[in-house]
Amino acid sequence: MPALLSWIALHLPVSVPVSIPLPPPPPHATLLVADIGGTHARLAWSDAQGQLALQVWAKVADHDSIDALLRTVVSGIEQASAIVLAVAGRVDQTGHAHCANLPWRIDRASLQARWHCPVRVIND
Repeated sequence: MPALLSWIALHLPVSVPVSIPLPPPPPHATLLVADIGGTHARLAWSDAQGQLALQVWAKVADHDSIDALLRTVVSGIEQASAIVLAVAGRVDQTGHAHCANLPWRIDRASLQARWHCPVRVIND
């Protein structure tokens, strides 16, 4: 997983704002991966080999929670086979994150219940 996150950090655009939501995933790439920083979130659909199919970034200040970000920015999130969130901040063993630069609390169990797929929350 760290290799995928490193690749995302190096290859996702950092200067182009999101103008449209992340489109629904293509059939071969239903893993939603996201790097949630204090200023921006980078989101992409990935296949099982870590190849990114579609990607966008959004300002986190425009959203009051991770759930609001996902609902607003990700079209077709109900098609996700799994969600991986890399966050700046402390993540406990249950997947509950306290973001270092955001007032958000990210809870793996709540996200799994909401989106009906496996969720992994990791520290970036």
